[in-house]
Order: sequence, then C-alpha cells, then structure tokens
Amino acid sequence: MKIISSLVALLFSQSSISCPALIGTWKSSKEMSMDYNIQLTNIQQKQIDFLSQILGHLLITYTENEIIEHEVAAIKVKVNSKESDFIFKKTISKYTITSCSENTIKLRYKHPYAGKVKTSVTFIDDNTFWISNNLPNVTMREYFTRVSK
Repeated sequence: MKIISSLVALLFSQSSISCPALIGTWKSSKEMSMDYNIQLTNIQQKQIDFLSQILGHLLITYTENEIIEHEVAAIKVKVNSKESDFIFKKTISKYTITSCSENTIKLRYKHPYAGKVKTSVTFIDDNTFWISNNLPNVTMREYFTRVSK
C-alpha cells in the first residue's frame, strides 16, 4: 500500500511541473552574453572580437507555435581587418516543445537557413534565458531578456 501511495504522489508531483513562460519578445543581451563568453578557456580572441560586434542586436518573438527572428538593420563588422555588413533577416519557423522542466524548455524546429535545429532554452528567471550556440571548438551562450509578454 505504501508503494502505491508513493507512486501516486510521485505521479502528481511530476505533472505539476510546468514549462517556463517563453511566449513574448526577447532581445539579445550583449553584456550578459559577453560576461559569460569571455570566461571560456578555449575561446579565441578573434571569436571574442566577432561576438562583441554581433551580440545584443537579435530580437526574437515566440508565439504559441512560431519563432520569429526580427529583421535588424545591417551592422558593420570587422573580421581580419575587413569590414562587411552583418544582416539579420526576418525568419519565421514553426516549433515544437519536445520537453520541459522547471527552468528549461527543449525545442525542435526547422530554420530557413540553419535547417533542423534542436535547442534548449535555459531560464535564469522569468525574464532572462540563455541558449547555446556552437562556434569552432567552443560552445558559447547568448542571453536574452524579455521585452514584452
């Protein structure tokens, strides 16, 4: 009888875990992202230089089933002494939540440029999360803060 009671209690405690609130518009935080990324032991200076130019611009909106990456005016970036435009084009992707916990949501979607994507959104609090991105030989984080719900 104790085993059945324990299983029922475990079942109901698991079902009470809900996903963090992802729906809304989020902006990349250059400051938080760089604070984390410059501490990575295997990151190269040229990667830090590049990230410091592109982080903090991206604006993403999550709806019930879509990720909208908003278009951002071209920004000038310098790589190996050559300056060029870095463009964030508007993209819309349908997503599926594959699992979630108290502070993490795992998503799957097909991005128009990156193809099939699986990612984890890890929440620090209700208004801040980070995602991992892979660079050659290093996994960096990009932090986002909520702009609106």
